[in-house]
Amino acid sequence: MPSSAIATLVEMVESLPEPLQDKVVEHLKEYILKSNITAIVNSDGKLEIPTEIETQLQPRERYTVTVTADSIVFQKVKAGFDWEEWERRMAATNPDPDELTMEEICELVREVRRDPASYTSRREFLQLPLEERRNILAKQADVMLQYYQEDREWQELEAVDLIDY
Repeated sequence: MPSSAIATLVEMVESLPEPLQDKVVEHLKEYILKSNITAIVNSDGKLEIPTEIETQLQPRERYTVTVTADSIVFQKVKAGFDWEEWERRMAATNPDPDELTMEEICELVREVRRDPASYTSRREFLQLPLEERRNILAKQADVMLQYYQEDREWQELEAVDLIDY
């Protein structure tokens, strides 16, 4: 016979939309698992990892370890952008025949600076009427659209997760 606490919990969960029910159940499982597992430090000073945790570990997974006065927390490092793999892929690709030289890049910068629609100050730009700001941004977007449609390197970067640390 279920207790009244369990009946209350079931009622609460059933009142939620189904996708949220699944999330709540996952959080409860996680909480119950976390609160019922005990790890022991053996006589050699080594942490013995319980089987129920060990079965969840995969070779080459990485964890950050946070130590406080009364706890040690292991948190899985999410797979992020692998710079070494990116460098290997870049080295293996053929060079871009249309790659801009440093001189061409400098000339583009000079052109942007000469453009009367270019404002050196964000404050000046923000003081312009909204319609004029929109026109300037639309022109700049058109220029960049062509550049990004021709440049494929950014699309390779877009396909991976980048993580800021």
